[in-house]
Amino acid sequence: MVQPETIQAQANPEDALIARVREGDEAAFETLYERYLPRVYQFVSKRVSNRADTEEIVQEAFINIF
Repeated sequence: MVQPETIQAQANPEDALIARVREGDEAAFETLYERYLPRVYQFVSKRVSNRADTEEIVQEAFINIF
């Protein structure tokens, strides 16, 4: 029997990517990082005035994901 999570992951490629990251797939994490870094960086930089703080916050966010 196919699990509902499997069906959902197949329906949405982002869900499949996230599932692979959760399993420790470094290539999947790299893909996620490259895909979302610009967006996350821009989001944080609009709320933090210091570039070094922005970079640290973004780095911590991605570390917590992996």
